[in-house]
Amino acid sequence: MAVPASESPTISVLICTKNRRADVVRALASLREDGVHQREGVEIVVVEETARPEPIPGARYVALPPESRGFAYVRNRAVEAAKGSLLVFVDDDCEVE
Repeated sequence: MAVPASESPTISVLICTKNRRADVVRALASLREDGVHQREGVEIVVVEETARPEPIPGARYVALPPESRGFAYVRNRAVEAAKGSLLVFVDDDCEVE
């Protein structure tokens, strides 16, 4: 039995990073190649700890000042920014297949 679209879970793909823009670009490219960004109910959120914020096309971008509070702090900010009912973390140095 199919779940009505109004009851389908929404998904937030969360990528947290610090000073690894090239890695994030590769991770996002792998998500785009798979069509993740085009699926209904899916959002991609990048949370970056940086002194030079630069939005990333195709993702909701959250910049945090570089306070060196640790990875758990950045992940918690990603959870706060997420709108999905299901959260998926992808490391900034991973390529999704």
